[in-house]
Amino acid sequence: MYNTPEKITKLENKQIFVFGSNTKGNHAGGAARDALGWGAEKGIGEGMKGQTYAFPTLNNELKKRSADELKLSRDLLFQCANNNKDKIFLLTKVGCGIAGFKEEEVKNLFDIYTPANIWLPEEWEARKYVFTGEIDNKACEPLRRVVRLEDDLVGGWVGYNAYLSQKGGCFVYDHSQMYGSSEMYDSSEMHDSSEMHGSSRMYDSSQMYGSSQMHGSSRMYGSSQMYDSSQMHDFSRMYDSSRMYGSSRMYDYSRMYYSSRLEDNGRVGENQVILGRLGVDITGGQNLAHSLVAQTFHAPVKNKIILYKRVNKVKKGVYRSLYDGNFLYRDGKVAIVKNPDTSNKPCSSGLHFSYPQYLQDGDTLIAAEINIKDIITVQKGKVRCKKARIIGEVKLQNKTKQNK
Repeated sequence: MYNTPEKITKLENKQIFVFGSNTKGNHAGGAARDALGWGAEKGIGEGMKGQTYAFPTLNNELKKRSADELKLSRDLLFQCANNNKDKIFLLTKVGCGIAGFKEEEVKNLFDIYTPANIWLPEEWEARKYVFTGEIDNKACEPLRRVVRLEDDLVGGWVGYNAYLSQKGGCFVYDHSQMYGSSEMYDSSEMHDSSEMHGSSRMYDSSQMYGSSQMHGSSRMYGSSQMYDSSQMHDFSRMYDSSRMYGSSRMYDYSRMYYSSRLEDNGRVGENQVILGRLGVDITGGQNLAHSLVAQTFHAPVKNKIILYKRVNKVKKGVYRSLYDGNFLYRDGKVAIVKNPDTSNKPCSSGLHFSYPQYLQDGDTLIAAEINIKDIITVQKGKVRCKKARIIGEVKLQNKTKQNK
């Protein structure tokens, strides 16, 4: 059990006995008198001494303190617990004996925001987890072990500045570890020997397995999952039911959506967006054909690829750019951009094409044939190129005709 025992007869190392006192520090009866044997001092009515913490519920005249005064003392206790994260504070039913408070009055002071290194009486517990008191000082920073209270399941490790939400079903299982200022919310889960570092975050029902790692400001959303020794870095994001396997890596502002898969030695970075399956390194323009398939769902044939864009129709066979009113596309003609930006910026100058559903602006969808050698970048799920031959208008059927 990881709650304050009904009767405390001994204290383990680094356990602190939190007892009800008065501001004068008389410590004449009840738990206050017992506390004298563990380091409490007469004349000190509030704060930590030895292996004790005096929580005043009565004033100097031995009368009940007000609700606001009790809240101030509670906040001081919380501050002390947060400043002594290597200790476990055993909060007794302060004020419910000689002081004469109703149990419900004091219980309501301690909710799910009570620091997890403060153990509460079982009847007062509203939290999902607490810390066991076990500290791992062998890691790159001190870690505290968590235990889930509903079934006393001992879980993984959480750093002093990491945050595991008391709401939802999120939990750190097995030997998984939260470092830095990493945070977990909702129903996210860490398993096996997975690790979170930096200011990484997990949301929704995302999950980590194996020895997978999150670094930097990376984020996981939806039902995304990481396996094996895969890693996320920088500002990378996983959404929906995307998956990472093997020794794959995500860097920079890369994104994964839908049921995409990054596996084996797959690498994505810059502003690359993975919509399909990828198992190779596409950073820095490498493996262009694989990059096109993973980011646009389209594959090149004989060094050429057909992609699409939205435009406004001027007349039959002539279309106006949505971004430059003076730039026209014509059926059968090659559209060329003069002096395009040849850097790896995704939204810089050049012609932009992607899969048919990429954008819904404009009144017309056109198709174009692009030579692989004219592609500048493939990022954010689209191609930026120097020139393209316009094939023509694409008319999509909105309704399926019924057979009569």
